[in-house]
Amino acid sequence: MKETCKYENCKSLTSITIPNSVTNLGESAFWQCKSLESVTLPNSLTSIEDGTFWGCDGLTSITIPESVTSIGAMAFCSCYNLTSITIPKSVTSIGVMAFSGCESLTSIAIPNSVTSVEEAAFSGCHISSISVEAGNSVYDSRENSNAIIETSSNTLISGCRNTVIPNSVTSIGKRAFNNCDLTSITIPESVTSIDEEAFYDCSGLTSITIPKSVTSIGVNAFKGCYGLRFISVEAGNSVYDSRENSNAIIETSSNTLICGCQNTVIPNSVTSIGKEAFSKCYNLTSITIPESVTSIGKEAFQGCSGLTSITIPESVTNIGELAFSNCTGLTSITILNSVTSIEERAFYPCYQLTSVTNLAIIPQEINAETFSVYGTLHVLPGCKAAYEAAENWKNFTIVEDANAEPQAIAKAIMELINSIGKVENTEACKTKIAAARAAYDALSKEQQALVKNYNILVEAEDAYNKLSVSTGIINVNADSALKDAKYLKDGKIVIIKNGKQFNINGL
Repeated sequence: MKETCKYENCKSLTSITIPNSVTNLGESAFWQCKSLESVTLPNSLTSIEDGTFWGCDGLTSITIPESVTSIGAMAFCSCYNLTSITIPKSVTSIGVMAFSGCESLTSIAIPNSVTSVEEAAFSGCHISSISVEAGNSVYDSRENSNAIIETSSNTLISGCRNTVIPNSVTSIGKRAFNNCDLTSITIPESVTSIDEEAFYDCSGLTSITIPKSVTSIGVNAFKGCYGLRFISVEAGNSVYDSRENSNAIIETSSNTLICGCQNTVIPNSVTSIGKEAFSKCYNLTSITIPESVTSIGKEAFQGCSGLTSITIPESVTNIGELAFSNCTGLTSITILNSVTSIEERAFYPCYQLTSVTNLAIIPQEINAETFSVYGTLHVLPGCKAAYEAAENWKNFTIVEDANAEPQAIAKAIMELINSIGKVENTEACKTKIAAARAAYDALSKEQQALVKNYNILVEAEDAYNKLSVSTGIINVNADSALKDAKYLKDGKIVIIKNGKQFNINGL
């Protein structure tokens, strides 16, 4: 029977010697054993499994026996004080984030036996030296690059603070520099693709230049690089640009800003702010979204804690899911009438957001987690009732004191009138007409003069009043004063004949 160990979260454990009968420690065997300082592993051990020593802060060194062939995912994750590790020649695979967060680890040597190094294996380590032993059939560290490069694909899969990317590298792999204490990097012209999260959380990186050779940049390639002040794309790039010194990466064909930084100025030609474009850009304190932008993508400004206020321009129709999530410094926002949809958790959690101005005549649909706090909601005159009746908006303290340009208000009212559409004898149609009337009546005479389709509202009201006249029997005293004829009583047509009452169908 295979023996395993299980000391998970044993905070009093300081040292342990594993007997030779043990071949497998088991997943998370010493997880969060923060006082563990000394471990002796037996030569019978064949693998170090997922999360085995995760969070063992007290470990400064450990000897991995020659019998071990694999180091699992997050096996030594967050062993902050681990200063050195020797990977024996028996090891063939190193799992995802195996040594992630080992902040005291300064060098790593990959033996020629290793044929699999998974993503972010050494993320968050302050490594200054990475080498791959000569003769490795899968990886190399060509030209003293201080990196692990997949030989067949010329993909750099793991770098460090001293990495120099060779001119033969064509791709920077997923999470290659994840949480690396990198301060500068030069991407050579040989590189054509930068995978997602390649430089994720490289907070010390202050500038980046994308060469004209790069035609593919993955999502979140520079997410969390909150120290970035300068971003540029080399002239001649066929896919991306940094037009008008924008300090941003813009996808040329779609005019989508895919990556910004603290000094970004969004050009008037940008039509979309892409998914997570400014995510975790903590140093972003202000941004002007131009009228050209029509959509703000998922998590576009997520975690921008330096932002205190934002105005969503009239051109924007959609605010994506989690667009301003965790903008903990945000205290006020203004949403114009053009915004027709606000997706889930768009402003959640934003605990300082106590003032919301919404210039929409018809409240957008929102769910319970669109906002984390319900402060004061400023709406246009005549719109309070609509918001009080709207799910979740009604949770705010609503005041009718919002201001907007007269032309913008008139345009919103005209859109509201046009939304009435075909007049029908329904509650929905009645509500639309009533909302348009209330909004129009709340305008000043000068503003009313700018509403060019007021006649449509009047015609709709008249048409609805005619449709609302129904038929049916009502209580009518049929006496000599009521001769045989049709009568309109309480909005219903009644026929009196021979002292009896009938409806229009003769019943």
